[in-house]
Amino acid sequence: MYIYEFLIDMIGHAVARYALPRLSAGKIYVQPLDAPFGNFNSRGYRYDENGRIEVDSTVSGWIGFFFCLILFIAISLLIHAAV
Repeated sequence: MYIYEFLIDMIGHAVARYALPRLSAGKIYVQPLDAPFGNFNSRGYRYDENGRIEVDSTVSGWIGFFFCLILFIAISLLIHAAV
């Protein structure tokens, strides 16, 4: 079970760290994994001094995981429709 949690955190965090700033035009970014623990609200984000949104690394892992899952489903449906 720990392997799945590790994969979700690592792969999801990497995907979210790449995708969120590009999809939001730089207004949302992800906390680095080696950053010290910060004060995030109950939804897992906070505003920095520039007004940008910083997402907690744990929450970003799940965001990235769901983004990969949705992308996988969309590609599977396109392949299935083409066959």
